[in-house]
Amino acid sequence: MLGSLAVTAATIVALLASAPASALAPSSGSNRFTGTIVGATGAFAGVHGAVAVQLFPTQTGTGSSRKMTLMLTPMPCSGSGRCLRLRGQAMGSMAVIGMPIPDAGVKLRLTATGAVKPLGRVSVTGTVHGTGFIARGHEFLQLTLTSLHKGVVTVDAHSGLVAGFTTP
Repeated sequence: MLGSLAVTAATIVALLASAPASALAPSSGSNRFTGTIVGATGAFAGVHGAVAVQLFPTQTGTGSSRKMTLMLTPMPCSGSGRCLRLRGQAMGSMAVIGMPIPDAGVKLRLTATGAVKPLGRVSVTGTVHGTGFIARGHEFLQLTLTSLHKGVVTVDAHSGLVAGFTTP
């Protein structure tokens, strides 16, 4: 029994050692996320809203970095108060943060610029976290949209269920 456990552990270690290369492979197609506004400052203080986010990574890049396009589409608001309906597009890049850990999934830093209504011209920063050594899970996305004169809006979002070792 103990011998079979050692073989199983060695097999798992070998699989995990090979996972980062496949986990860093560019995604094909888009990644869809559903999110909510979790914070806002300036002219947008006190707003709420829901947004669909699509992330389109490209095959172009160097090493652990590649270009991407980010699209935001408003979703219906629930509750009362000021509803902020984000709609727009930003282009930039995403790069791996730190050394990928297969069990935890790959974490990427996003940076982009674009136009998002009603914020106007924005700079976008954030992170997206893929799935790791799991059968199925969710990718997580956090974005901070900074408008030069209007304020900052923060969005937290998650994907639908995706396979393990999924990287945006």
